[in-house]
Amino acid sequence: MPDNIKPLVDHTKDNRHWSTEQMLESTLAELKSGEIPHPRALIIFLDDKNDAYTIKYRACNISLSQISALLSVTSYNVNQEIMGE
Repeated sequence: MPDNIKPLVDHTKDNRHWSTEQMLESTLAELKSGEIPHPRALIIFLDDKNDAYTIKYRACNISLSQISALLSVTSYNVNQEIMGE
């Protein structure tokens, strides 16, 4: 994408206007710049075609129990955002 053209998500702040590739490229740039300094990561992919959910994930430097705890905390935080708190 040329420098003078910005992705729609930059204007709307709505992640539904972002492709998976755009999100991953942006995240990689933030990791390389040090903006995201976290040594552990979890990425979840969702395929909801044909009214069926297929979930895949990629993780690094994190145990299954840490993944479970992270998902629980994240679920709580997202629900708080949905409720506007």
